[in-house]
Amino acid sequence: MGGRSLQEALTDPAVFRELQEHPETFRFRDEVSLEIAVEDGPYSTVVEDTTSSSGISVRGPMEHVLGILTQSLNFTYTLVRPPDRGFGVELPNGSWNGMIGLVARNQADIGLSCFMMNPGRASVVDFVDTISFMKARILAGKGSPEMNPMGFLYPLSPTLWAALFAMLLAVWAATLVLRSPARGSRWYTRAGHLLYSHFSTLLQQDVGISFVRAVDRLVVGSWMLVAMVIIWAYGCNLVSLLAARNIPQSIQNLQDLVDSDIHILLRPDTALSAYLEHRAEFGAIENRIVHIGFSDYLPTLEDIRRGTHVHITVEMVCSKLMSQDFSKSGRCDFYQSRDAFMANPMSMIVQRGSPLLQAINHRVLAAGLFDYWATYTIPNVTRCSYAPSTITVMEPLTITAVSGMFTVWASGLVLSLVSFCMEILVANAISRLQAD
Repeated sequence: MGGRSLQEALTDPAVFRELQEHPETFRFRDEVSLEIAVEDGPYSTVVEDTTSSSGISVRGPMEHVLGILTQSLNFTYTLVRPPDRGFGVELPNGSWNGMIGLVARNQADIGLSCFMMNPGRASVVDFVDTISFMKARILAGKGSPEMNPMGFLYPLSPTLWAALFAMLLAVWAATLVLRSPARGSRWYTRAGHLLYSHFSTLLQQDVGISFVRAVDRLVVGSWMLVAMVIIWAYGCNLVSLLAARNIPQSIQNLQDLVDSDIHILLRPDTALSAYLEHRAEFGAIENRIVHIGFSDYLPTLEDIRRGTHVHITVEMVCSKLMSQDFSKSGRCDFYQSRDAFMANPMSMIVQRGSPLLQAINHRVLAAGLFDYWATYTIPNVTRCSYAPSTITVMEPLTITAVSGMFTVWASGLVLSLVSFCMEILVANAISRLQAD
């Protein structure tokens, strides 16, 4: 587009003075064209546009930001993309690549994106006031619904299981002390019968022992009442749990990645990649990192769905990829890690010492407006954000579903068989000793 460049416009003393003294109301009076650096990212998408002088235009939340700036400051613009298609990281020789490099070398006036603020970047460019905050998460594929074979233990908490058996022992000890011993019976025989009787109550079996005295009946009756209420509640909850399936979501933080063998998809030359390279966990995952470009995000979703890869990226990209896949398949096959990391403020950038900084700061968006654009321009953004990790199914019970209960039953049979064999061996040994 025509018009003077920003540097040419600032040579006018009147323009420069008004920009510094009244940045909140400043507008260019004559036509001025700015160079705007853009690139594909979480908050902007670069598309071809034959009507634009630069052949491209920008879509997404940053399009709204650019529209506000052009209207309030009264300038036209030309969009430029960095040759390396990156946001910008510091190179070994001290220079910067990507959009930050363009702005730092005065090849662009504004970097139109959400750049993470850090001291390294702030040494070569100036940041506009914060417009949002960035959090990085891990995007992973959900596993297939699974039934936990030991799910029959879940209707009661470990504390309640312990309290239940503690009450069993307390009632057994009380009745053992209160109950008058039968003539000719040994104390251990009586104790065994009482313990078996009280345990039978938990299994809804006949007590098998008569309790005559009121104090005995009071103790045993209170135990039967508590045990029956708990067991009935257990049975009702067990029916519900047998219809539940857990959806594995095993990757929740960077340490989970270290403990796995999953490949990690990562966009290079970004603040996120630089941050990860300085983490202690990076050495354990470095050989599993696969660098991809922004255009590779959607094609790699199938690898993530199969569980062979995960994607480390900002929260906005995770939400966008999940919503796009839901719009296509109607399923929520992905989840974001529970733990977030690298929470930092984000904003646009201008050249170091640019007088435009204060003028743009006075036009920084109202609190929450940018996040509103970022969130609600994505279709179905909330459909998979709070998808449950447990689902219910209607299907016949299988051996796998109750394998835990069969394991306990089989273990009981084995212990019974061992006890029976020990009784026979002990009885034979006693018989031989008496014969001798």
